[in-house]
Amino acid sequence: MDIIFNGTDLDLFANPRRGYWQDVPAVAGARSLLGVVGYFYKNAGGVDRLLPRIREKLPRAMLVIIGRDDEKRKALVRLARERGVADAEYFRAGSPIH
Repeated sequence: MDIIFNGTDLDLFANPRRGYWQDVPAVAGARSLLGVVGYFYKNAGGVDRLLPRIREKLPRAMLVIIGRDDEKRKALVRLARERGVADAEYFRAGSPIH
């Protein structure tokens, strides 16, 4: 039997810096900050499709999508514009957050 590891070094996230997102101007004013980590081609786990409904109840909610671009970011940005939530989605290339 072979063991297939996740591929994510969890030690990178052992001591996250508190208040990190308050220092990121694009999301600093958000109340209810949602996040998805993974490849963009997974459609942000469906949260991006739910964001318009989430914002009906939580108007200052934002979605942070962290992952590799893989040429899908453009499509996700276009869909966010069509759904009227482009101002509530923030994309960040996949890198550890400290």
